[in-house]
Amino acid sequence: MAMTRLKFEAVTLKVTRKWKDPETGRPRQATREFFQTVNPFNTNEDGSIKTRAQVAKEVEAEATAWRADGEPT
Repeated sequence: MAMTRLKFEAVTLKVTRKWKDPETGRPRQATREFFQTVNPFNTNEDGSIKTRAQVAKEVEAEATAWRADGEPT
């Protein structure tokens, strides 16, 4: 049996959030990487395959929401 390996393009965005610790007053930061892949299984609600631009927009929205959250994770 032959094995087929598929490699899908990843859309990645690395975001750093900085804040000042309220207890110690020291600067802190957290970095998180957000990603999705462009693949035939990543679809819109109507069943059409998402484009790279649509996936990038979703990744950016997720990263912006995390950055605005304010609480370190």
